[in-house]
Amino acid sequence: MMQLLCVFIGGGIGSALRFLITAFSRKIFVHSVYGTLCCNLLGCFLIGLLAVLFTQKFAIFTYIPKPLVVTGFLGGLTTYSTFNLEAFTMIHEGRTFQGIVYLITTVVLGLLCTYAGYRSVI
Repeated sequence: MMQLLCVFIGGGIGSALRFLITAFSRKIFVHSVYGTLCCNLLGCFLIGLLAVLFTQKFAIFTYIPKPLVVTGFLGGLTTYSTFNLEAFTMIHEGRTFQGIVYLITTVVLGLLCTYAGYRSVI
């Protein structure tokens, strides 16, 4: 139950930050795509950083609930960061072909699903 609460709180904070970044970017760039890009890139950077901090570098980070930060906050900010970490891990571990197939499949199928969802309502 505590983990669920951590995900809930972190997700709310991440989602609110995503909203603010997107709103701010619309004032500068007009289109929200730049806000999304910023959120996704920030999330990728943070998940790469946190993956090391939680597992290798600093033991103090074991006291911070991972569901709060990774699943909640970064999940609210972006799910792209998780996808990116998974692909990076495959490639880093020497499963390059699997990582590339995962990247291509996710992007292509994601676009097709977006298209299918779009077409289903127009």
